[in-house]
Amino acid sequence: MQRARITIQNPRAEFNAAEAHEAILLHKDTLEAFCLNYHRDTMARDIRELERHISSHVNIGSFREFSVLKKIQISHAICPLHPELPRCIKEFTVDDCELSFRKEIRNIAKDCRKKLYPDFVKFKLLTSDVSQPIMLPGQRIPDKGTPQDIFIQHQQLFQPSSVDFQIYPYKKPDFDSDLDDDFDADGEYDGEDWYDEIEQGPEGLIRHMQRTGMGPMHIIRSMNRHRADGSAIPPWEEE
Repeated sequence: MQRARITIQNPRAEFNAAEAHEAILLHKDTLEAFCLNYHRDTMARDIRELERHISSHVNIGSFREFSVLKKIQISHAICPLHPELPRCIKEFTVDDCELSFRKEIRNIAKDCRKKLYPDFVKFKLLTSDVSQPIMLPGQRIPDKGTPQDIFIQHQQLFQPSSVDFQIYPYKKPDFDSDLDDDFDADGEYDGEDWYDEIEQGPEGLIRHMQRTGMGPMHIIRSMNRHRADGSAIPPWEEE
C-alpha cells in the first residue's frame, strides 16, 4: 500500500490540513489510504468550546483527483461541510466527532444517491461517549425525534446504496486487565470485537444499547443555537 511522507516547511508553524492535502496531492495516482487526526490538548467543557475547537482548524481539501484512494480517516475538526471523496472510496471514517454532523451526513448521502461513489460501503463516526444526550433549555423531544430515531433516519438516507452508516463509541479500556491485551504485536489497537455487535445494523445496535446502556445519543443533536425567546433549537428543526 502506498504511503506518503509529509514534511513541514516551517517547524515553528502549526501543521494544518491544507499543508497535508498539498503534500499528498503529489501522490494522487498512487495513494491508497490516508489518515490525519488532531489530538486535543484538553477536553472541551461545553458546546461553545467544542465549536471553537472545530472552527480553529483548516478544513481538508477535495479528494476528487485521487484515483486509487480507498480509505480515508480524518478528524471532525478538519472535515468540510461537504466532503468531496474520491470516486473509488470504500471506507470513510470521521473521528473525535463531538458535535452535530447532520449536514455533512446529508451531503454525502446526496452524493451517494447520485452514484458518485459506487464502491463506498462503510461510513463511520467515532466518538468518546455516545450515551449522554445534551438537553438544552426549552428543548422537547417529539415522537420519532429521539437520538436513536434520528440515527436510523440518517441510515435510511443512504438507501438504496450499499453504504453502511454507523456511529461507534471508542473502546473503553478495562483497567482491571492487562492493557497490553488491547494491542497486537505491532502495537496497533484492535477494537474490532467491540464493533461486531453494532455492525449488524439497527437490530444489533439496539441489542448493544440494551446490553451496555450505550447508544447514538449525542452525535445527531442540537447545536447550541437559540431562538429569539432564548429557547434552544432542537436538531430536528435544523436545516
